[in-house]
Amino acid sequence: MNRDTLGLWPASLFQGLSSGRLPQVGAPDETNPDLCNFHYGCDRPANEGHFNAHAIYRIGKLSPASRCPLLQIVMPKSLKNIVMDMRSLEAFPKVATSVLSIANQPGVIPADVIEVVQTDAGITGKVLKLCNSAYYGFQREVGSLQEAGNMLGTDTLVNLVLTSSANKFFRSAGNVAPKRQEELWTSSITQALASRLIAKKFGYENPDRAYTAGLMQNIGTIVMDRFYTDELGHVLAEVQAGSSALAAERAVLGIHHAEIGARLATKWELPESLTDTIRFHHDPGNATIDPELACTVHLAETMMDIHTDADGTVVAPHEVCQAAFDLTGLTPEDFEVLQIELQAELIKAQALFSA
Repeated sequence: MNRDTLGLWPASLFQGLSSGRLPQVGAPDETNPDLCNFHYGCDRPANEGHFNAHAIYRIGKLSPASRCPLLQIVMPKSLKNIVMDMRSLEAFPKVATSVLSIANQPGVIPADVIEVVQTDAGITGKVLKLCNSAYYGFQREVGSLQEAGNMLGTDTLVNLVLTSSANKFFRSAGNVAPKRQEELWTSSITQALASRLIAKKFGYENPDRAYTAGLMQNIGTIVMDRFYTDELGHVLAEVQAGSSALAAERAVLGIHHAEIGARLATKWELPESLTDTIRFHHDPGNATIDPELACTVHLAETMMDIHTDADGTVVAPHEVCQAAFDLTGLTPEDFEVLQIELQAELIKAQALFSA
């Protein structure tokens, strides 16, 4: 059995196992349809008993406990629980998923979006409230979705719907303190705004799509916050011991929040480009559908999280991907300008935080 094809598991699990007792595992792609494409790597040294590899199963294709013999042996209990917990998590608002689906179709116009949104009075009211906030600065009151669509355009209208829907979900999901829910929502809005600024800066084709991706990129943390409070304490301990945040999540849970988020996006039937961006927002060089979008949200999170310690050391909770700078052409000097622009944008956008 080739260890390079196995998942992130202690090497001791494989002692005494032979290829005669387990199926030969190949790369998780179309050439091996009965194995999964659920992949991630471990950055710990090999002498710590871990190695880079692929985990094994595809939600919806395999039954975790029955169709994959290797999965039964090596899949950590916590990882199996995460899969089940994602299935039990309440659905993202149907209006939002429908609007996102419509927005990805060619030739979409505001009326197409409005036809869906007007079926939900609560979201309609929130969208109109945001339209009339100081952030958009209209001189007269916007009294209907039709007016909002005409004045804002399709892409901005879609983002207002998504912001209104996501706010409700982020604040109601999770068995965590309201303060933590508020932190998650504030972080998501900030990343959305930063993503749009970065997209405009380097000329990405659709800055409003970048806003959407920035808003949703960390939805995997909802699952972690809701179901794995105790385990997150162990994740923090790993970080304090010197691990990166992603490596700590993998070490404790066998999976990190970006992959959890991508699985959740698949469950919600979000667009493939958005799902791919969520999966690779910490590794945008490996994004397969829209690398520029993945690079945009990666840099947005980097810009928000990076800080300088008292001794002058620059600290970033997650590894910064050079490919993101290479693909967008942005420089550290651009970052400094964008950070100033983001602060101004956040002052204007207070209404979004209470959407």
